[in-house]
Amino acid sequence: MVGRFPQVSSDENSSVTGDVAEERPHVPSTSYQRSVSRRSRFRQKRRFPRLWRGGNVSRYVKCCVSESEDSEADDLQLELADYLSEQGNQGSTTSLQFQLPQGSYMEGVLPLRYGEESRPYLLLDKVKCPSMEVISEHLHRTWRIERPKVIVSLYCEPEHFSLWKRWKIYDALQTGLIKLASTTNMWLITNGANLGVGKLVGDAMKREKARREYLVLKEEDDQPTLRAVGILPFCAVAHMMPRWRIVQEELGEQWELNPDHTHFIVVDDGSNDNWNAEHELRLQLQHHYRSPRQVYNVLPGTTSRKKANPVVCVLVQGGPASIQYVRGCVQQETPVLLLKGSGKAADLLAFAYEEIKERPPQEDWMQYLRAELSRRIFKTFPKSSQEEVQELKESIIDCVNDAIKEDQVFLSILEVHSFHDDLENLDKYILTAILKAQADVSDDNVVQSDLQLTLQWNRPDLALSEIFQSPYFPDNIKIPSRLFEKALLKKDREEFVELFLSQGFDPADFLTRSRYRRLFEKADDREFIKGVFGAMGYNLPDFGVLPDNFLVTLKKVICQVAEVDVYFFSHEDPTKERPNTERAALMCLSSFQKKTKVMMDLLLWAILVNKQRLVRIIWEQTEDPIPLALYIRRVYMSLTKYVEDATLRREMETLVVEYEDLAVGVLDMGYKESTKKATDILNEMIPDLKVKTAIEVAYDSKCKKFIAHPCCRKWVKRKYMGGIAVKKTMANFLPGWFKILLSAFLIFPMFFFIDFRFLRPDPDDQKAQRRRELLRGSQQSGLQNSVYQNPVSIL
Repeated sequence: MVGRFPQVSSDENSSVTGDVAEERPHVPSTSYQRSVSRRSRFRQKRRFPRLWRGGNVSRYVKCCVSESEDSEADDLQLELADYLSEQGNQGSTTSLQFQLPQGSYMEGVLPLRYGEESRPYLLLDKVKCPSMEVISEHLHRTWRIERPKVIVSLYCEPEHFSLWKRWKIYDALQTGLIKLASTTNMWLITNGANLGVGKLVGDAMKREKARREYLVLKEEDDQPTLRAVGILPFCAVAHMMPRWRIVQEELGEQWELNPDHTHFIVVDDGSNDNWNAEHELRLQLQHHYRSPRQVYNVLPGTTSRKKANPVVCVLVQGGPASIQYVRGCVQQETPVLLLKGSGKAADLLAFAYEEIKERPPQEDWMQYLRAELSRRIFKTFPKSSQEEVQELKESIIDCVNDAIKEDQVFLSILEVHSFHDDLENLDKYILTAILKAQADVSDDNVVQSDLQLTLQWNRPDLALSEIFQSPYFPDNIKIPSRLFEKALLKKDREEFVELFLSQGFDPADFLTRSRYRRLFEKADDREFIKGVFGAMGYNLPDFGVLPDNFLVTLKKVICQVAEVDVYFFSHEDPTKERPNTERAALMCLSSFQKKTKVMMDLLLWAILVNKQRLVRIIWEQTEDPIPLALYIRRVYMSLTKYVEDATLRREMETLVVEYEDLAVGVLDMGYKESTKKATDILNEMIPDLKVKTAIEVAYDSKCKKFIAHPCCRKWVKRKYMGGIAVKKTMANFLPGWFKILLSAFLIFPMFFFIDFRFLRPDPDDQKAQRRRELLRGSQQSGLQNSVYQNPVSIL
């Protein structure tokens, strides 16, 4: 195996390479690195059982599917397939031969820096090199690395790279690369040299590794593995390679490999002066990973699916070879991001692209463009001959023409010196280039893949502008439940929850029993909910599977913090317990009622796992903001009794005041628009809170600011004094105050001057009062008390 074993040759009879293997022993890692490695492996979270062998997979899947809904079977299928793919169990229906041909390769390790692990390399003979499919599978199995979800190829010849005068640009580009590599499992491909782009990426990796080593000692933070792969020609590093073949004494200036790269691929085309021998292999590698591949069917009876990995090229400066490389990427329909302002080839391509895109293709203008390109090429590469300039000019024009299609764009520009563009947000521009280069954006699978990519990279702005607001976005597409679940669970993905809900995602069918339990199991931090449960006398494990009776215990906790007698989840059906006719009719949930109940369950989950920002977003998406704001305020007020941490308790007290202000603010806005509607809102019952109205809940929780609102005062006056009024039809010449005094002192005139409305009950009030009595009776008998009622015909 590669990485911890000495060099091995594909030709067992070769004595030369065998001797070299003995000459280059592996440099052992330090004890500190071994302890960090063990600690990282121990802290890695496992999504699935460890002992998966053969029949165990199908047995585990059948068990999971039997306990889950039909909608979750597809989610489990996709998750298991991705897991098997990451573990190296590539499950295509046609098995590949992973052995490379004899004499076509050599692999081993290179000790690049003392005291650290050596870097594995693979040396390939370009003439005898097999297909890229065989090479990639060999890499995954020998190097034991997962298939990349995204490949970013940074290109620039070392001799054509020069540092910018402003060091801030170099630092910002490194920051953007670090942010990019921390989004998902990806490969950063460079030339692997310790100069130019290779050193730029290596320094960025070194900074990020140092930061992660510090975080390992401070907190458990699972982040994507950093992979920097160097692809380079043999003639550039022949002095570091074993005696692969006979080479000339003078090979020119040799490269020093960057020690912060994780893997190296060396290409030998048999020549001693071809410094661009790796171009073809890099293009083949990009084409292979961006082509759709078959994924194994984990669940029986399901159809296979095809999955492609996004690939994008980033051109930083560059020389003539960079132009040919970009042209090859465009011909393969691989998106390219040009760093305009970085200099040299990137500026030439960006200039030609902007001119051809913005101006009509007229003959006079094309002559100007060709002349201007020739002048700029001469200025950029003064040592080039007339024939070379002519060839570069035609290559640039052909590359730009191929990059612009009707619905696809394969060239994107990021201005380095622009005020608006930011190199630190490099992930935004790379993701935009990937989305613009797609062909069929109306396909459901493509849209779902794009949404998943934007979710992984945490770019809700691009999900809205490039996907949902795209003219090719299909109207009938449904957002998958697994994406909404990931948005709930992943850190800092609250804006995606808001985006999915605003784009029509219906949570009514989302929250099943198993999924609601899984939300608690996969929560990032159980410290808060464990402290609340512990204060109430219940124990929860720090991580892993929750107890079987967790949902039963959760109900008891909710009843305590919400101060209710009985609580039912949205996925439960309490009418099966006691099928009474009138009560069963009241328990029937419409689609709107079920959505409201699901939102309340999600609110409770977000509160108990201490996702304060998510609580605010879910509240903003609800249809009843005033009652739910009082609901949240009451729960937070109760939680202050069970939180031991002083800082958390102060946060809860701040949230109590915040949601009281939100309830008052919404009520004030409604009161200014329509006094009657605002007053009617206060009459709506909240079944989850003992079937009380909003103002009654505010009174029980001592919400003085809400009760002091003019709308609430008007509601109280209407409630207790609205049934008495002075008649205007009798003795109109007498003022109203005189009629009240006569009625108060003489009693008998009140039958002529005063109108007693409460003696004539309203039929609607009778129906509402009867519904309230039925629901309160349902609470006492343990039935559903957490739905919003509609008038029923039987009443």
